[in-house]
Amino acid sequence: MSVLLVSLGTSPAIVPEAFLLPGSAFTDVHVLTTDSTKVDFVIERFRDHAPQVTLTITRVAGFTDFKSEKEHFQFEEVLYRWWLGKCPEDAPPHVCLSGGFKTMSAAMQKAAAVLQPPQGKVAANLQQQAKRLGIKVITSDTIHQPGIFAR
Repeated sequence: MSVLLVSLGTSPAIVPEAFLLPGSAFTDVHVLTTDSTKVDFVIERFRDHAPQVTLTITRVAGFTDFKSEKEHFQFEEVLYRWWLGKCPEDAPPHVCLSGGFKTMSAAMQKAAAVLQPPQGKVAANLQQQAKRLGIKVITSDTIHQPGIFAR
């Protein structure tokens, strides 16, 4: 499974362009966007040119523009819930930062850095440190708790 995660703003061509990355063979494409973004072009493009690819689109309810810090945190929470709930832990998504508001791209870059599963000794050391410090580690089991990412 090879997943592509794309943030989408007003330029829907970003999605198929990212999908056509040379050397890639994405099996799933997920679009994360606002409540009002037009996605017809994206749906039609994948239906007509890549019907074997699973295309999913998540709209952040009630989110049309970044006008406040609250809206940014709302976007981040949806992003983190999607990432932890839909991505296999051993196969994190490829992330396209080209679409949407720059704060969307920043949130996606942050999620990729924070949620990328550490490997080998690094993972074991992080788990030991978290336990020693009493830090709650967020896993795919805890994402269904309301407000888990609220600040």
